[in-house]
This record gives sequence, structure tokens and C-alpha cells, in this order.
Amino acid sequence: MPVFVGVDLGTSSIKFTVLNEGFKEVYMASRGVEGGVFYNPEDALLIVKSELDIIASKFAGEVYVGFSGHSPSLVAMDEEGGSLESIIWLDNRAEPVVGDLARLLDEREWYTRTGLRLSHIFFPAKIEWIKRFKPRVFEKARWFTQFKDYIVYN
Repeated sequence: MPVFVGVDLGTSSIKFTVLNEGFKEVYMASRGVEGGVFYNPEDALLIVKSELDIIASKFAGEVYVGFSGHSPSLVAMDEEGGSLESIIWLDNRAEPVVGDLARLLDEREWYTRTGLRLSHIFFPAKIEWIKRFKPRVFEKARWFTQFKDYIVYN
């Protein structure tokens, strides 16, 4: 009998909910993350893999998994899919570069195209911050992705 697993990558814990074919909850787990709101993508990946192994051992049949997660949280990934740098949505390091981005980009056009105001929480500021303050990371980065997408990719 198939089960459906929801994985929520939260800022303070990773939650797992398993539903049976009738969508009744049959299992739930929550795994805290060392350091609270700031954590390493590799640590989160190990937690997810470990808990999914536990779930797979408890339930026979197909296991369908869906992910949700905190956003916008950036992970700079290398060519092999490894994490180089992670900046979650609560991280304010990119605030200093927003003014410079505002001078480079037409804010009105940016808003028209994206529906978003320029802010340190969104990818352009985070990527620019990495480029300026961690140039070696920027040079090694092959992809910039959401936190949950890093987990799914790996």
C-alpha cells in the first residue's frame, strides 16, 4: 500500500508526516537542527535521508515524497552538487548590497517583472553579497538554488 510523505524543512526543525492511501496520518516525526535558525545544508540532508530510511523501513510499498521549506533561502552549489555557502531567509548579511543593486537596476522595472521589491532576503542581494565578500565561493559556485531544492537534488 503506498504512503505519502510530507517533508517540511523549517527554520528550527525538519518535520515528517506520513499519510496512508486514505490520507490518514500514520506517522509523524520532527528532528531538531543544531544551531536553531542557521544550519548547514549537509546536516539537513543527512537528517532527511536518515528519516526517510526509517520511514521506508516502516512502510511496505511505494513511498511518495513531497517537500516544502523555508524561503527564500539560498544555497550556492558546486559542480558536484555540494554546498558551498548557505544564506537562509532570516540572515541579514546581504543588507549592505541592496543600495548598490538599487542603483544598478531600475527598481520599477524590477518590481514589474518580479512582483518583488529589492530586498536583502531575495536571491540577487544574496548572490551579490557572496560575489563581493566570498569571491572564492562565488567562483566555485555552479548553481544557486533554494534550500529545499538542494535537498531534493542530492
